[in-house]
Amino acid sequence: MSDEFIIEDSIKIIKSDETFYNPAQEINRNLTKLVLKTYFKSVKEPIIFLAMEASGLRGILLHKELNDAKICINDILPEAVEMIKSNLKLNDIKEYKFVENKFNFDENRIYISQQDCVSLMINNSRCFNAIDIDPFGSSNVFIAAAINAVKNGGLLCFTCTDRGSLHTFVGKCFVKYDTKIKCNFDESEMGLRVLLSYISRTAAKYDCSIEPLISLDVDYYLRVFVKVKRGSGNNSKKQNSFFYFCNCKNRKESNTKNNLCEVCGEQMDFYGPFWNKNLQNSEFISSVLNELTETGENKRLIGMLKCMKQEIRIPFTYNLHDFGKVFKFEGIKLKKLMSVLYNSEYQVSLVHHSANSFKTNAPYKIIIDICRAIINKDSSKYNLNKNEEIENLFKVNYYRGLFKSNIGPGKILNK
Repeated sequence: MSDEFIIEDSIKIIKSDETFYNPAQEINRNLTKLVLKTYFKSVKEPIIFLAMEASGLRGILLHKELNDAKICINDILPEAVEMIKSNLKLNDIKEYKFVENKFNFDENRIYISQQDCVSLMINNSRCFNAIDIDPFGSSNVFIAAAINAVKNGGLLCFTCTDRGSLHTFVGKCFVKYDTKIKCNFDESEMGLRVLLSYISRTAAKYDCSIEPLISLDVDYYLRVFVKVKRGSGNNSKKQNSFFYFCNCKNRKESNTKNNLCEVCGEQMDFYGPFWNKNLQNSEFISSVLNELTETGENKRLIGMLKCMKQEIRIPFTYNLHDFGKVFKFEGIKLKKLMSVLYNSEYQVSLVHHSANSFKTNAPYKIIIDICRAIINKDSSKYNLNKNEEIENLFKVNYYRGLFKSNIGPGKILNK
């Protein structure tokens, strides 16, 4: 950053009291750029709506990377719109069209509007190939309008910075997302499954279904990229489930015959609904990684994408620290536990949002039994040897040390 300008990826924006810029969101901006570039590789003149742009940085980045895309830049604040115009000029973008209410597209590539984004999306039904909603707070109040405004097969990109509402504060989660959660049951994944469930159920009201391509939990926010399919609203019934959760961290889907925990014997309580399908599309992530290596190495983003690519579909994660708290297990290594689970023919994977968590389709009773076998070095029931597949999984460089930026939310200004 210079004294007068903020520079990111060769794009310059003016630094002033009206400039909202957060370095922690750079990975969000870079990932969004790569996702849209990959998704629309074979689409001619995709129309992309940026609902609340503030400085215009993201719009200018997309204009640079997506050669024929039509970028619709909106913000409700007049000072933000003036800043967007100034930053366009600063980056030698002189041609744009100002839109009052309805978008009518011509040879221009940049369109600017100063409207409430919900009203704008309602008035432009099935207009956009992609919509980016990146507020400070929750995206929940924008989801219905975005589904109305996106084309069949289009892409919705949502950010939520209210992580506490998604996995900690039970009342807020129920009010905002219509889901009953257990406080801090699975901080690693619950928020993403709550958010995707809400998007899925909202989409069903418009006879639409969703397919997540990438679901990210990083720093202080969640970010999801979902494909929207029209005429398939009934799919929502299969995409969401209720679960029984127990204080010992056991969990079961609601079709269980009883709600007693077979591990600790306690009564399990009923929670949900949660998204029960994939969080990630591995094939799409591979395509994004190909774009990333072509445009220069970003170790943090590459590591996250590699980790997300290998995540299995099974809902929710387990954390080694929880085993220590609940069962007083100490000294169990994640690689060892995953090796024994894999040796026992269960699926296992790492997760991108926690270095101490993992996913598996093994019953909780088996996981705890294996932990005891590892501690007691008892190989009578389980193969405790190393597993080559798991060894190779841990050899991949995920750049774990770079995952957290330690930069919080807020308005980053020149001081």
